[in-house]
Amino acid sequence: MWPFNSNKPQDQDGPVDFSAPVTSDGKMLDDTKPRFDLEDIQAKKAALLKELKEKEAELVRPPPPKITKPVPEGEAKVSNVVSQIGVNDFKTVTQIPCFRDAMITGFITGGSVLGVMLSMRRSTLSAANWAIGGFTIGAVAKWEMCRYNRKQSFENAALAHQVYAKRKALEEGKE
Repeated sequence: MWPFNSNKPQDQDGPVDFSAPVTSDGKMLDDTKPRFDLEDIQAKKAALLKELKEKEAELVRPPPPKITKPVPEGEAKVSNVVSQIGVNDFKTVTQIPCFRDAMITGFITGGSVLGVMLSMRRSTLSAANWAIGGFTIGAVAKWEMCRYNRKQSFENAALAHQVYAKRKALEEGKE
């Protein structure tokens, strides 16, 4: 009697038969071919791991900046740089990470400074100058803070990936 057979009640006092189970045609299960291909499974596993590593690499590394026209050496002048700016550059400015948050914070800071200066009965020109300064300081501060947090996030993701890979390697080594 097979010990894991649920059809027959197992006698606790009697001997237990530990022989391998038999298929319906009389073959021992140890003598039959497996229903899966181990090499195929390993190939699929390797392909999935490769795809996962590629996706993780995209998440960890920010995309490189797009350079439309290379500037020849010795010609890095403001007029050359300005001549390369096109309309499409302004259409994609919102895709820059942290740009939106920095601009919103800059506008709020500049508007707040303008309101305070005007309420203090300063001249409009002086209040506008202070507002531009407030906008600049607010936008730059938020930009730097966002970029720092983004860098920390990428570093934490890379560290978590390394820890996961080491843990997985240790678990596979035990098995």
